[in-house]
Amino acid sequence: MRPVKSLIALLLTCTAAMSAFAQITLGDVPPGRVAIAAFTVDQPEKITIKGTAGLFAKDWQPVAYYAWILNSETREVVWRMGDKFLKEDLDFGKFDIDDEASLKKGSYELYFTAAYAQRNNDQPWTTSVKNNINYVFSSHRWDRSIQQDMNITLTGKNLVPASFRDIIRKKTEDAVVSIQRPEHNANAKVGFSLAAETTLKVYAIGEARKDENFDFAWITDLDKGKRVWEMTYANSEFAGGADKNILVDTKITLPAGNYMVSYVTDDSHAYNDWNMMPPDDPQFSGITLWADAATKKNVVPFKAPEQLKPVVAITRVGDDDFFTKGLTVKSPVDVRILCMGEESSSSSMADGGWIINAATREMVWDFNRGRTTHAGGAEKNRMFDGTVHLDKGDYLVYYSSDESHSYGQWNSGPPYEQDYWGITVWATRKEDLAKLSTFDPEQYKNTSILAEIVQARDDEDRFKTFKLSQDTRVRILAIGEGSDGDMDDYGWIENTETGRTVWEMTYRSTTHAGGASKNRMFNDIIILPKGEYRLHYQTDSSHSYRDWNASPPNDQEQYGISILKATINE
Repeated sequence: MRPVKSLIALLLTCTAAMSAFAQITLGDVPPGRVAIAAFTVDQPEKITIKGTAGLFAKDWQPVAYYAWILNSETREVVWRMGDKFLKEDLDFGKFDIDDEASLKKGSYELYFTAAYAQRNNDQPWTTSVKNNINYVFSSHRWDRSIQQDMNITLTGKNLVPASFRDIIRKKTEDAVVSIQRPEHNANAKVGFSLAAETTLKVYAIGEARKDENFDFAWITDLDKGKRVWEMTYANSEFAGGADKNILVDTKITLPAGNYMVSYVTDDSHAYNDWNMMPPDDPQFSGITLWADAATKKNVVPFKAPEQLKPVVAITRVGDDDFFTKGLTVKSPVDVRILCMGEESSSSSMADGGWIINAATREMVWDFNRGRTTHAGGAEKNRMFDGTVHLDKGDYLVYYSSDESHSYGQWNSGPPYEQDYWGITVWATRKEDLAKLSTFDPEQYKNTSILAEIVQARDDEDRFKTFKLSQDTRVRILAIGEGSDGDMDDYGWIENTETGRTVWEMTYRSTTHAGGASKNRMFNDIIILPKGEYRLHYQTDSSHSYRDWNASPPNDQEQYGISILKATINE
């Protein structure tokens, strides 16, 4: 038998040895969130990892509790709960974590998440979710007490707790640009300037699928007005977690100049509000750029180049809106038009702009599929960015949107330049600004109009009379509703002396007026002999001005019929 003093000495030695070990614990994580703790290891060590994880049923989605460790410097995963614990026959419920990880000297981050697991994902911790019957009838339902039971603890002799905020701050303090952890519906922009050609490291994490970007970044050369780099599904790799998490870790070389880094997000799956499994490096969701030590001197204070102010701007357009602005051109000029809108499933435009001659009501430019390019994000985001020639005259600039997918209310991936959702017109040269001015469309008086019946509503039968003192070339602009070869809302012209119809709007004489396919339009010139005429317009009980039951026509303010004097050049 050992002496009492020997036993006491042994106990004190064991207690001192145990007290030399440090612990880090994470737990009590609600679904959709990630808990994080940082630590350093002063010398290589094998740390112990213990805790409780599991898979549970919550509403229509499984929730998986799991953990991993990142190297703070390299951003690489150095330990992850893996096949040792998560076998293919894993069922719903709790299971113990009991593992070890050999770590080198350095800084690390421990992550513990309650992730909405993705059905049919290849991650090992969701294999049992592939059996939907097991999920539906699972007795292991998530509740608040489950959340309290889930935890993970690291123990190590050389493990020293640290501030993860300090580690991330140190990692980004010399970054050229760092946009981190953007929230839902973010539209972040940060500029930078380079005094000489510079190679930059790009580290970006976002959300995308093969045919659509949701959370992503791009870089614009402000001097040239064009994108020089963009983050896409094609140039990215898997970022861990849900298969829609993407990572770009690359280098790009940019010449001297002024640049803007942009990062946009949609309305879901952002930092600490993940609707599926988060990426491996959630702290760096967003985009960060670094220059190496040798070229860091090339990064100079940002200087935005001088840009012309727009002459007309209808931007940040929301759902179900309609806007008009007037533009006067005092002498022929080239203007730059940037128009962004949504393509409908029928390849027509659900949101878009157009420009008409205010005097003749002729379409001089419109936003159609054939002249657009992809605007970033969802494929249905379309964009026109080009130069258009305008002759002397008065013009009306229009923009119309439907009831979904608009600024701040995206139902799919947002476009590159969210702020320009709408139509914007610039002079292409500073000296051309004097040739352009604006006016209030409501105050505009069109002296060419002989008679008009516009903004027609349901169940109307309206008429107006007009006289011609001589044979006259007139332009007829008529917009109505028609389908299957017949017109439901339409107009006609009657000679009051003879009572005969001299012109009628028929389905065959019309073309598509934009919006729903049943929107029809006649816009052409005819000759009317000297005499007195009665202009008629008739509507049925549905689909009319401000009471549309389908997408309205482009020039919805002119729904009805107008008779105008044709100009000399027409």
